[in-house]
Amino acid sequence: MVNIAEVVVDCPLKDIDKTFYYAIPNHLVNYIEIGSRVIVPFGNRTLQGYVVNLFDKIEEQKYKLKEIDNVFEYPSILDRKLIDLAKWMSYNYNSSLFSCIQSMLPRGVKLQFTERYYLVKKTLDEDFNLFFKKPRTLGEIIVNLKITKEEIVYYLTEGVLEKKIDIKTNIQEKIEQEISLDVEQEEITLPVNALRQHELLELLTNQEWLSISDLPTPLRNAAKTFIDKGYVKVRERRIFREPETISLSGEKVAKILNDEQRTAFEKLVKAFDNGNKETFLLKGITGSGKTEIYLQFTQHVINSGKDVIILVPEIALTPLMVSRFKSRFGNKVAVLHSGLSEAQKFDEWLKIKDGKVKIVVGARSAVFAPLKNLGVIIIDEEHESTYKQEVQPRYVTKDVAEYRISQQKGVLLLGSATPSVESYYSAQNGYYKLLELTNRANNQGLPNIEIVDMKEELINGNKSIFSRLLYNSIYETLQRGEQVILFLNKRGFSATTLCRNCGFTFKCPHCDVNLTSHHKGNFLICHYCNYSLTSPKICPKCKGKHLRFNGLGTEKLKKEIEKHFPTAKVIRMDNDTMTTASSYNEVYQMFNEGKANVLVGTQMIAKGFDFPKVTLVGIILADLSLNFPDFRSSEKTFQLITQVAGRAGRAELNGKVILQTYTPEHYSIKNSATYNYQGFYQQELKIRESLKYPPFIRLAKLEVMAKGEGEGKKTIEQIYNSLKLKIDNLNEEIQILGPVIPAIPKIRGLYRHILIIKFPKQSALLDVINSYDFKKYVKNNIINIKVDIDPITLI
Repeated sequence: MVNIAEVVVDCPLKDIDKTFYYAIPNHLVNYIEIGSRVIVPFGNRTLQGYVVNLFDKIEEQKYKLKEIDNVFEYPSILDRKLIDLAKWMSYNYNSSLFSCIQSMLPRGVKLQFTERYYLVKKTLDEDFNLFFKKPRTLGEIIVNLKITKEEIVYYLTEGVLEKKIDIKTNIQEKIEQEISLDVEQEEITLPVNALRQHELLELLTNQEWLSISDLPTPLRNAAKTFIDKGYVKVRERRIFREPETISLSGEKVAKILNDEQRTAFEKLVKAFDNGNKETFLLKGITGSGKTEIYLQFTQHVINSGKDVIILVPEIALTPLMVSRFKSRFGNKVAVLHSGLSEAQKFDEWLKIKDGKVKIVVGARSAVFAPLKNLGVIIIDEEHESTYKQEVQPRYVTKDVAEYRISQQKGVLLLGSATPSVESYYSAQNGYYKLLELTNRANNQGLPNIEIVDMKEELINGNKSIFSRLLYNSIYETLQRGEQVILFLNKRGFSATTLCRNCGFTFKCPHCDVNLTSHHKGNFLICHYCNYSLTSPKICPKCKGKHLRFNGLGTEKLKKEIEKHFPTAKVIRMDNDTMTTASSYNEVYQMFNEGKANVLVGTQMIAKGFDFPKVTLVGIILADLSLNFPDFRSSEKTFQLITQVAGRAGRAELNGKVILQTYTPEHYSIKNSATYNYQGFYQQELKIRESLKYPPFIRLAKLEVMAKGEGEGKKTIEQIYNSLKLKIDNLNEEIQILGPVIPAIPKIRGLYRHILIIKFPKQSALLDVINSYDFKKYVKNNIINIKVDIDPITLI
């Protein structure tokens, strides 16, 4: 008989990262299972925890186990497979088991514990008795009665007071009351002058159930009168707080697939129907109809009784994908991403958990959606760096999806026009199955890309941010009544603010980076810690008034367009403008309806869009990502250029792309200008192999962040020396690089030092890292340590 539970407890102490054993009381035996959320005693507190294993007995039990107080819900909040996934994540990403479990749940389901004290035996003190006419918290008692904790313990011991713990979730279900006539109309007598009651009666006779919350206030008062007199019956109904979506026309009917699409679709269907775990890489050029394959494959999967998760790389793209799926599948679709309110996330998650939907569309965290019968996971734009979680647990979404779909013996579909080098390498070597779409779905050709060498522009006297070719092309495009997209992967107005008298540069006092100028709002801001100050008028060093704003961002680009093309209607899309859930929808609708003819933006405009009137794309400065000091910078540059170029000429009108650069000879620039993925891939692969980078090895990044630079340096050297001894004992080909100071030496007031470890794909290194006691170096607010397995960047 199972009577012992292994529980991971929600304990705020950082140094407690282990599981604990609890006895299961007889009355709970039939209600506790792996994945159950339980209430347990922990020291002198009551905490929530999750059951991760069950036992008949445990070895070496030297003390009597505490009992579980209660189970919060039944059936369990998580199933066994999700708990297994959490364990896998904990090991593979050096993360606490509890953080892995919490990442699977919306914040709204987290429990709040409130201790309340009840009067159970009256005293001679009437004021005391009166105060406890309602339950009180400890804080209320101490502040109002001015008594000590020892006196409270005395009252508890003597049976005067009783302590109870109220437990509820952070977000509550939204319930509304509805009313319906419960008597014959002839039995209702209303005063002649009670106009609102007569109006309500008329509504009730024409509608079976009325929501009280939908009624105007005067009618709500009338409803209360009807309830008191017994004229109506009342019922409660659960209301779901729905996320906002974009309305798309013409998406409800499946499109006829072309030959390439049909071949890819049939291979996916065959693999799914065979019931074996398979991973496919769908490499399709921009506009080749990958989304239509997603839609029709999803239809086949849900017709077979299985469920589907579709992941998109950015919150900004979620409404667009959601609208496409909702147009086709209606209320079978739920949405999960961080742009929703906590209440909306809570409701969407409950819909999924309760089996009310078959399809989930969302960003990274939607990979954990608790669908009851998961059969397929689709990851759109699989190459995007946003699929890597940058806080605990630092998981790679693609790998998590692969593990989860292997549990279900389902299909994982990765889609991209520019697959990551690692994914394409896996497809070339037989680990993934490759599907290719080489033509646009509408048979329209890819837009021609023209490279402009900005060094030549300068030599010829053009100091503008627009080459002559781009300037003339914008003018001609707007004259024809068509639309323009201008891409610049840097937000803000200018990158640096410089004193021309003494050379002083405004930097963040907490991070070793320049402050970015934003003219709207008139401030300088750090994009790493959000420190900001009002735009200065004088230099704090020499008191000079000659300040120059150098560099270029999307805000300045928008201003320049408005200056040179005063009749243009320009809108901007970047992290500064997309601040609310509706921001993206508003910009999308404006541009889609032709209310604006120039769209300026960062990488969030590089994918997902399909505007038929966009015939010109201008890439203002392709070198921005290329100059990033990271081994993926060339790949990132190729992907961004190819993706944003694909926004042009997607309908009947031909498209054109103008690519401005200072390094036209670079292989990522040259290959992107001809859409030559193979050429780029082969050259990049040679470099990765010679320098020993993924896909040939795996990486781990260990980062020490310290208040003092010397303290951080000392700590990283201690870790290096002790870790190297353990790694040397493995007798594997493992390289430890560092310690080094990264490109950004200080962030949020903490000095940074890193170690990079290169290790074989089949290695015991994770055992060493997971068993290593990094916590002994951690000091609250002084030293912190971050372990990142498979980091997306080394900066």
